[in-house]
Amino acid sequence: MNAIVAAAQDRPLRVGPYEVDDQAVPYILSVGSGDDRPAARAEFTSTVRTLNEAAHGRPADLGSELDGFLTSVLTSAGSPLASPAAAITCGDRAAPRDPDAYWNDVQRSRARHPLVGPLKNNIWPCAFWPNHPRERPTHVANPVPALIVSATGDTATTYEGSQAMHRALTGSRLLTLRGTTAHGIYGEYGNACVDAKVNAYLATGTLPAADPICHP
Repeated sequence: MNAIVAAAQDRPLRVGPYEVDDQAVPYILSVGSGDDRPAARAEFTSTVRTLNEAAHGRPADLGSELDGFLTSVLTSAGSPLASPAAAITCGDRAAPRDPDAYWNDVQRSRARHPLVGPLKNNIWPCAFWPNHPRERPTHVANPVPALIVSATGDTATTYEGSQAMHRALTGSRLLTLRGTTAHGIYGEYGNACVDAKVNAYLATGTLPAADPICHP
């Protein structure tokens, strides 16, 4: 992966009709590594193989999955998902507007997370959003009952974040799927334990007596 990123730093990789630079490659790799199911692992292997071929200057043929992903990331095709998300996020809380603040965060993140640290700390639309939030940020600290579902290996919404939300929502329960890399969990990952416990909560409105734990 590091070699692929290094090659993209020298020159954007030609992958089918797309040019994939060193800003896009870490994002592709971070998203692709976020699911440990066999089919997802096979797809990720194919993606890395394609990027490696491009990094060595060889023809890199696109599969349908990678083609769709690059279309979403590198063209306006992804706007119906990304644009509303940006509007919601940027309208929720003000973000720093000084580019140096992001640059400093990028530099600090390199030592511990050289591949994805710069990606996660990079500047984004909220730095240039034309409107300030209309309301104060919501302070989440209440006893409202809620069932939080989280996998210990989730790379998108980390387990540490779920634990923090659980502490803030003092009336909540945290349903943990251990030893799993997954983001979409209930009804998607295919864990019978998780699906049964969430279904029971949705059917009755009653939270588990304690924080339940499920395993692959």
